[in-house]
Amino acid sequence: MRLRLFAPTLLFAAACGAPTGLDAARISVRLLNDAGQSAGRNQVIVQPILADAGRRVDTGTNQAGRVEVRLEAPGTYEVWVVPSDGFVGTRSLVRAVTVGANERVVVEFTLQRDAVDELRRPESPGTDTPSP
Repeated sequence: MRLRLFAPTLLFAAACGAPTGLDAARISVRLLNDAGQSAGRNQVIVQPILADAGRRVDTGTNQAGRVEVRLEAPGTYEVWVVPSDGFVGTRSLVRAVTVGANERVVVEFTLQRDAVDELRRPESPGTDTPSP
């Protein structure tokens, strides 16, 4: 019964051009640290530059430093990365990207590790000796 009610809604959405599945405009974000390794979990904000182009999306990367954001509409968006503890925030963590209909745009960021935070980390668990 539910399938009969849901199927017409899905067909209507597809007919109206609503983004569904792999046909949607999307932005893939990849974060690396300055050593070329995954930067892990960090906050990502995707916001349309024009207010009527879609809605703001607040999300985060997975442990591999990646996230894919499906957009309501194609257009120009700002992608912001809010670095987690251990990384230095800089202005270069904001990029403007233009995404076409049914297009996937990949945006890569490099996060700089906080040198002070690196000095505070012990060499191995149970020691108080800072890393060189």
